[in-house]
Amino acid sequence: MNPLTPFLVAPRLRGLASRLGHRVYVRYLVEDPVSVAPVLDVPSADDLEAVWTKHVSAPSLPATVRVAGVGSFRLTVSGPARSASRDDVIRGKVAVVTGGAQGFGEEITRGLIAHGAFVAIADLNLAGAQRLADELNGRAGAAVSMAVAVNVSQEDSVAAMVDAVTAEVGGTDLFVSNAGVLKAMPLVDQDVKS
Repeated sequence: MNPLTPFLVAPRLRGLASRLGHRVYVRYLVEDPVSVAPVLDVPSADDLEAVWTKHVSAPSLPATVRVAGVGSFRLTVSGPARSASRDDVIRGKVAVVTGGAQGFGEEITRGLIAHGAFVAIADLNLAGAQRLADELNGRAGAAVSMAVAVNVSQEDSVAAMVDAVTAEVGGTDLFVSNAGVLKAMPLVDQDVKS
């Protein structure tokens, strides 16, 4: 199996659920000792859409989708897929905010959560990100954020951050690149570390 396959299946599941009028968080389960019913079994990642179309209809969704050779995915409904207002565009989305533990990033994080997004607070200061996530989750009485370490100047660190967020909530809808140092040059002239 291609190691990226789980990260390609999760967004497809979110899209399929959206077609039926649902917004869902999709969590890839590295180990799935107990699948939550109802379960949709799919023989391969290539068969996902065909099996989904044949067996899933509105208003119900499977709680778990097991893809042979890939693993299991837990679906959690987060709200209706259609937006009623501009504010609703953010509701139910997964956002990553780099430099999200303090300053402008913290305020961006708070604003996104106030409008109903789940926010991955990505920061070099993991302790600060965790403190903010704990505060926001406690205030909401639910998981509305997570802390994740990242050094945006290191490609491996950014890849690990994306993997961690995808494994936890199934992908990213919004990405706020707030961390970093200002360099006045065209993006195409910058190297990866810039």
